[in-house]
Amino acid sequence: MRAVRNYRRNCHVATMVQLHSKAQSVPKGELQLTLTFHPKTNRKRDIDNLIAQMKAGLDGVADALKIDDSRFRKVSGTLGSQESPGKVEVEIESL
Repeated sequence: MRAVRNYRRNCHVATMVQLHSKAQSVPKGELQLTLTFHPKTNRKRDIDNLIAQMKAGLDGVADALKIDDSRFRKVSGTLGSQESPGKVEVEIESL
């Protein structure tokens, strides 16, 4: 469970860095998230499983935004280019 806690904390910190560097605010109301996965290998991927693996990460994002993650009403994912190390880009929009 330490890995899950660390991942949540890392996503929290990454979100805080983005918020401060771009001076962005959180949209009001229900939110839509678009996740773009950039895997570190070219292995075959299942988008549904990739989204499920983001549970702790999205909790970290919600923590950084100081919102309840129940506001994430629509979550979709797409597979981007391979990058080493892998990463996930999260785009947040108002519904």
